[in-house]
Amino acid sequence: MKLPALSTLILGAVLNVQAHAASTNFEFISYYLNSFASRDAAGLYNLFNWDGVESGLRKEVEKELRAAFKGQQIRRIYIDPVRKDLPHPTFEENGKQYELNLKPTGQLYIVYMDKNGATNTSKMYVGKQNGQIKIGSLRPVTATASN
Repeated sequence: MKLPALSTLILGAVLNVQAHAASTNFEFISYYLNSFASRDAAGLYNLFNWDGVESGLRKEVEKELRAAFKGQQIRRIYIDPVRKDLPHPTFEENGKQYELNLKPTGQLYIVYMDKNGATNTSKMYVGKQNGQIKIGSLRPVTATASN
């Protein structure tokens, strides 16, 4: 069996990374839906801004994303704009302060439905990172911003 040339493998890897680079809401939603439908966890992870996120928190988010694959389908997904004067989102847990690691420009809503017809809605902030739309993550307040 003849193996593909190294250049073909590298090109495939580059195209896969670029496939998750969304500069518009429509592209972002399309990539999210395609990654979810194909159960492509790595594709979903690439839609997040992980700058400054603690490894334990990242693993927890990744676990929740993989769990969403089991017996659920997306019924609706959309992004609503946020107010321009929205205070920067923060969160406190066990006395530790966290903040969103990007400036939010919208809020992503995903309505999931399980096999019994029950629905639940996930809400996450999205914003631009290096010209691409990403889902914001929580980082300790002491981390430096990369908006």
